[in-house]
Amino acid sequence: MRRAHRRPGPTPPPPRRAGAPGFTMMELLVAVGVISLVLLGIVGVFLVSYTNVDHGGRVSRATTYAHQKMEELRNTSFGLLASGEDVCLATNGDVVTNVRLKPLVQAHRQLGCLATVVLAPFISPYGIVEVDPEDHIIAFHEKPELPYWMNAGIYVLSRELERTLPEQGDHEDSTFPQLALERRLGAYKSRAYWRSVDTVKDISEVAKELEKRLMTGFLA
Repeated sequence: MRRAHRRPGPTPPPPRRAGAPGFTMMELLVAVGVISLVLLGIVGVFLVSYTNVDHGGRVSRATTYAHQKMEELRNTSFGLLASGEDVCLATNGDVVTNVRLKPLVQAHRQLGCLATVVLAPFISPYGIVEVDPEDHIIAFHEKPELPYWMNAGIYVLSRELERTLPEQGDHEDSTFPQLALERRLGAYKSRAYWRSVDTVKDISEVAKELEKRLMTGFLA
């Protein structure tokens, strides 16, 4: 007669002996703490990245809106000038400056021109290398001031200029060159603070420069 045999089950693990290798409660707590710090760091990086992306988007939209408004202002009629006013001030929308307006208008009137353009020193956007006649580099100059003047994008315009402006196009490509040939375009050289803001980086740099100037004036 056959006897039924029970299939033996899995062998239970031997009891852990004191001193056997493994994780203690302190080690587990340390591991959990490290993982928590890593996760918090990842969340922080994500939040900072999201904030920067959102800020960049806002600045881009604001810049686009400003350019649109400037195009509208370029088409503004001189008829909007107050009665009795014979000149107006115009500026590009991406210019930050503290040029004094009263001396500027006085200079325009003394020149007797139809328009006066404010000029700023031309600062090289790159470093300059000085070379001797034997092609040896003898000096480096980081973004020096060059012996030229540039259009600062600030103008004083007489009312008589309106009839010379093009119905379409840019006055800097048509009216101003013609006035220069006729010697009726004045220049006002200024060393006042001037900066053109074209990029997000420019906005940050201008903010730092203005803050530094305000603090210097306050502490002086």
